[in-house]
Amino acid sequence: MRITEAGKLLEDSGITYFVSAAGHAGYAYHAESTVFQCKREFGEFGYESPALKKYATMVSPGDRKIAWRQLEEKKRFGSKLAGRVQEMHESVYSVKKYAEFSYIAREWRSERRVIFKAEVSRKGPDTSLSIILCQTSNQR
Repeated sequence: MRITEAGKLLEDSGITYFVSAAGHAGYAYHAESTVFQCKREFGEFGYESPALKKYATMVSPGDRKIAWRQLEEKKRFGSKLAGRVQEMHESVYSVKKYAEFSYIAREWRSERRVIFKAEVSRKGPDTSLSIILCQTSNQR
C-alpha cells in the first residue's frame, strides 16, 4: 500500500487515520492462524467449507463459485416463505473473529496496526483489513 501525500501530511501532523486495505501475502501470513481457527469452529457446527492451503487461501479458487452454485440450487422450495426462511438460515451460519497485528512495509515510515476480520462460511474464507496509524502510545 503506497502512502499518498495526504497520508504523509496526516502522519506528520500526528493525526490517527484508518485505511481499508487489499490483502496480500504479508497480511495473509499474520491472519492465517485466525482463519484456520474460524474454519475449525465452523466445522464443529457440522458444516463444510472449501479446503484451505498455506496463508488460508483456497486450494481450488473455483470452489467458491461451486459453493455459491450449490447454495443457489438449494433455494428451490414449495413456497416463497419456506425459501426465505432457508436463505436466512443459511446466510446466518459463519464464524467471524477479529484480531490485530503490527506490520511495516518498505515504503512506510513507521509500523502500523492492522486490524482484520476473518470470516469462514460455506463459500470459504473472507478476510477484511484496516490499517491504522496512531501516534499516541495507547492505540485502543
